[in-house]
Amino acid sequence: MSTRITLPDLDAAELGPSGFELRRFLAGELPAERRAELERLLATDAAFKARVDALAAEERAEQAAFALEVPLPRFLDEVEARVARRSPFAWLRSLRLPGTLGALVAAAAAIVLFVRAPDDELAGTRTKGGARVGFFVKDEGGAHAGRAGEELTAGDRIQFAVKDDADMGAMVLVGVDGKGVVTVYAAESVQGRVKGEEKTRLLPASVVLDEATGAERFFVVYGAEDVDTLRAEVEAAAERLASSGSDLSRTERLPLPDTHVQSSVHIVKIAPAPSGP
Repeated sequence: MSTRITLPDLDAAELGPSGFELRRFLAGELPAERRAELERLLATDAAFKARVDALAAEERAEQAAFALEVPLPRFLDEVEARVARRSPFAWLRSLRLPGTLGALVAAAAAIVLFVRAPDDELAGTRTKGGARVGFFVKDEGGAHAGRAGEELTAGDRIQFAVKDDADMGAMVLVGVDGKGVVTVYAAESVQGRVKGEEKTRLLPASVVLDEATGAERFFVVYGAEDVDTLRAEVEAAAERLASSGSDLSRTERLPLPDTHVQSSVHIVKIAPAPSGP
């Protein structure tokens, strides 16, 4: 029997910072001023520190359980099998061809697959190199691959997958929600990744969705800059987008130079169904 994940009770009354805010604190998602306040409280209040330590341990356990249940390798294997079945060269797999001829046929088949294969493994908009961001949603059966525009509610847990651009130096993943709140979910160096071996990878942290309803879009941006510089540029661009009032269900790019490689995907957060009679 697989390990189950218990989602936080967002409606429970809590003294001090809410559980959701503490999760954002642990993920480094709070504004600098509020984070400083909680860090001061952490240094002076033993009870608060114990609560944060317990929550951090719970988060680590949930992250590990989620990572075990997300069927990313199996999902990508199934995509590859579907693509192979659709290929007009699939029947060639059953033939035993001489070395040189076999290599030429394999090369021809690979070219056709590259041109014709849909970018199924990620739900995001296509850019240079295809879609580069998608997500998985925790569900009763483990997890499923998220769909662009999928309707989710507060408390749903998602985990991002990205496909790096090996020509770039850094990656930033940022979200803009229906209230105009900007959140950076990841900022990493991608230098040293081998061109031609760009594969979809799952980011380690999962995210519990808050109560802000409406369209919410997640942007992955790759740039030649160092991580800190790119993060500042992407955050500023996301803030400009958030303040513009643009329709996030249709706005697929951040206002950044074309030298950056971008991809995005959106969800629609809806109010949870009322409980009880």
